[in-house]
Amino acid sequence: MTQRFCLGIILFFLATNCALATQPSCLEAPAQEKLQSAFQKVLDGLSDKNPEVPGVLLHVEAPDLCLSWSGAAGVNALGEEERLRPDQPFRIASNTKTYTAAAILRLVEKGEIFLDDSIEDHLPASLREMLQDAGYDLPRITVRHLLTHTSGLYDHTMHPEYVATVVANPRKRWTREEQIRFGVDHGKALSAPGERFRYNDSGYVLLGGIVEQKTGKGMAAAFRQLLRFDDLGLSSTWLETLEPRPQGVPDLAHQYYGEIDTYGFDPSMDLWGGGGIAATSRDLALFLLYLIEGRVFEKQETLRVLLSMKVSPDQGGYRAGIHQMSHAGMTGWGHTGFWNTFAVYFPRERIAIAGSINQNQGPRRGDLIEPVLKIIKDLE
Repeated sequence: MTQRFCLGIILFFLATNCALATQPSCLEAPAQEKLQSAFQKVLDGLSDKNPEVPGVLLHVEAPDLCLSWSGAAGVNALGEEERLRPDQPFRIASNTKTYTAAAILRLVEKGEIFLDDSIEDHLPASLREMLQDAGYDLPRITVRHLLTHTSGLYDHTMHPEYVATVVANPRKRWTREEQIRFGVDHGKALSAPGERFRYNDSGYVLLGGIVEQKTGKGMAAAFRQLLRFDDLGLSSTWLETLEPRPQGVPDLAHQYYGEIDTYGFDPSMDLWGGGGIAATSRDLALFLLYLIEGRVFEKQETLRVLLSMKVSPDQGGYRAGIHQMSHAGMTGWGHTGFWNTFAVYFPRERIAIAGSINQNQGPRRGDLIEPVLKIIKDLE
């Protein structure tokens, strides 16, 4: 009886200590304030040193520190006095590819498509016929190839005339078909399917079409359901112009391409799967955290597939709409966008950082991420 009692006490303390070890080591209020002040100085410093950058947005999410902080520096638009707000959303550009890839893998989980299916079986007829007429061997191009940028398709955005056309006609409303047609008319296949890695917006535009074709819904409604935006509380995330801006969310921040303010550009230039989502830095960071920590997919195996999908030897750290990033000695997963947007999650440290430097030709993500991580590491 005594032995059983002692064993019970030992097991109790072991279980209690294990539970305590997994609890977040929350920072006390003074430490939180000191940390947040240091983050703000990083933003202010970058803004002050780069007058061509109107503003900077950043969110840091560190659950093990009980830290959730959004900050901003600078103004909403060059030449104006209105200050940029920490809760202001922005066009996340190619960070959308992570969402598109996740939506496709949710359809894989449901058994509605398979990664090695030919895209010929899933594309809307208009896109299928267009690519066939251009000589693409669609039976050989798979969903996996589109996800990993190894399809060999010519990318419509890589032709300089596309950017020139967008700049000359900023309010033009582009359809998915027009973008694929632009690629077909301005270039030929880059390689055989699976032969080489070449970053490719056209492939993700096609993936957006597959999502719509398989769900029978518009991309906005399909993403919202498949990716659980509402369940996860991502209340400041939406597909711009395909659904209304959520109630209570401020207007978009102005984002610049050199001297050009792209605020008035129709988002359809980058809307149909390769880009298109608008979100706050907080929502962008949280989506990545939730994705990697298993709250978007139903099966852990799906996440493993997302993070391990590799077709071509020259694919580097890119997987399926997400790639490995290293900063300050930490390894994470994330993506970047044309408008100088970024998101990265470091699983070991459980730190997510996302934001926007609202100037395409301004400083890069490392100028924010590196000092922020150093500040956190110095806590140790």
